[in-house]
Amino acid sequence: MSNSKILTSIAEVVKAFGGTTGMAEWAGIGLPAVSNWIAKGQIPPGWHFRLDKEAQRRGYTIDPCVFDDRLPAPQRLPNRKPGGLRAVG
Repeated sequence: MSNSKILTSIAEVVKAFGGTTGMAEWAGIGLPAVSNWIAKGQIPPGWHFRLDKEAQRRGYTIDPCVFDDRLPAPQRLPNRKPGGLRAVG
């Protein structure tokens, strides 16, 4: 079982690469291109394999929903404080 953090959005992927500037520098593209990925909610298919491999090298796993918007994003449980659950009944 992997201990890598799972990235479930384009914004999370960009953040994992050091933000817009870090991603642009890694990819050798301009800042507006990375900003467009986030704004449009889509990373061009030519980047998928390279991003996935580099993310793995950095200790991350990119959820397939990031590359295919037809897939549902995984559901996240809300953050709860310890002892925040109550018995009902």
